[in-house]
Amino acid sequence: MAAIAFPSSPHAQVVAPPQGFDPDLPAKVRQVLDQARVELVSALFWQCAAGWSIPVRSVSDEMWFLIITGHGWMRLRGQRIALKGGTLAHWPAGTPHAAGHDPDRPLSVIACHFTAHLAGGMRSGALAEPPPAVDLAVHDPVRSWLAAAVVDYVHRPPGWKRRGDALATAVFHHILRNFPRQAVVHPAGDSGALARVLPALERMESDLARPCGIPALARLCGLSPAQFRRLFAKALGTTPVVHSRSLRLAAARRLLRETDDDLSTVARAVGFAEAAFFSHVFKQETGLPPGAWRRLPATP
Repeated sequence: MAAIAFPSSPHAQVVAPPQGFDPDLPAKVRQVLDQARVELVSALFWQCAAGWSIPVRSVSDEMWFLIITGHGWMRLRGQRIALKGGTLAHWPAGTPHAAGHDPDRPLSVIACHFTAHLAGGMRSGALAEPPPAVDLAVHDPVRSWLAAAVVDYVHRPPGWKRRGDALATAVFHHILRNFPRQAVVHPAGDSGALARVLPALERMESDLARPCGIPALARLCGLSPAQFRRLFAKALGTTPVVHSRSLRLAAARRLLRETDDDLSTVARAVGFAEAAFFSHVFKQETGLPPGAWRRLPATP
């Protein structure tokens, strides 16, 4: 039997986030983000054709867009940002953006989709986002981390998913730690309220196949249903029902992308008893039924 060739990287030993953040980030934000775990969704190398562009769109995951060569631009929140070799752009989940390039100097890029989670599936973007774009030094380790993530994602040797998550985590914390003044910091919300509803957040994420009702979630937190709803909205800016549905549909998208499971199996795994109702809710959220979404070609 031929030996298995494993991709190597001098940074493969990075498996945990840094232990601190630059003090330019608010203390409450640093404390919570230090516990963030990052899941790699995909990592691919793209050579963009001369006529390539991205019209205004939003993506369900966060995205790194590392420019290897070429010149281009991106538009995010009304700001036009130049893209060139060494630029690392960040596109937040759910935020409209557009991009294009100089046809005479087309872009080659690493496109990496990821999700950064806080407690109980809460997205890190509720507190802070990496900068829209930073220019990396020639020897910045982020370049080799993302390249290693591409190799693992494409070839999928044993352990590729764990290492991919570790590399994505390293990139996320490295950028926030080294470019804190350019980070997009949102109001951190009520930390006391977040602490009170944390047991419910953890329960929502831990067993997606068995969604828990409001009364049961409130009991986990030692609250009445009315108190629970109020504190949940104060901490996350949304309702428990909407947050739970977001977690379940995000898991469904991962299963559709990464497995060949039929729709009934996917639906049950994320807490829908009937595939037809799951398809209805999925189409409401994404604009496409699950089968059509699964058949979409991968894009940067």
